[in-house]
Amino acid sequence: MIQCRRFCFCLLLLLLSSTPAHAVNILHGYAFNINGGINNNSLPTIGDDSLFDWDLSVGVLKLNFTGAGNYSVVALFDIDIDTTTTDDGYFGFENEYGAITGSPSIGQSWEIDGFLGDIRQNFEWGSLDNSNTVPSDRRDDVFMALGWDFSLAPNELALIDFVLSNEAPNSGFYLIQTDPDSQSSVYFSSVLTIAPAPVPEPATFILLGSGLAGLAFYRRKRK
Repeated sequence: MIQCRRFCFCLLLLLLSSTPAHAVNILHGYAFNINGGINNNSLPTIGDDSLFDWDLSVGVLKLNFTGAGNYSVVALFDIDIDTTTTDDGYFGFENEYGAITGSPSIGQSWEIDGFLGDIRQNFEWGSLDNSNTVPSDRRDDVFMALGWDFSLAPNELALIDFVLSNEAPNSGFYLIQTDPDSQSSVYFSSVLTIAPAPVPEPATFILLGSGLAGLAFYRRKRK
């Protein structure tokens, strides 16, 4: 019995030591620029984070827009995939790199940059430069940003999804941040949907009219 327990314990240690470590994403910072108004490390009031896991730094952040006019929207993320020190003495997040897949949609802009780059300045200006200055041979502390420029008519609304995931999207345009030590990646994509604004059903108009008429009668009766 004792030998059996020792064997099971040794087997457990072997399994644990041979299991690759899973890198945990850390959202070090994020910001939104909406028509020049900047929210640092906070979600705008028009945002929805019900599908975002803040502990794992993955999920969907939604922004909703109504009202006719022109819009400029940019989202910036500073994610550290692996913070452990590397063998060459660098912090884990300093040896990461970026890449892109696909082609951006009409009105979509993007940027991948390092710690000393101009991505934060471009973010504040609302004008990303559609470049990656941190390829696999120029690793750094990676920052990623995606933006949209669009217009809405009086009867339209817009929904923007900003998606961070550890799994690559099936299609479309997206940014990739990779940590070479853990071989883990974060995929950043975004979708803009413009649709007609919903209008109340006819029955709603009838109920609303009846309610207003009843209120008017009540007020006249009290006079």
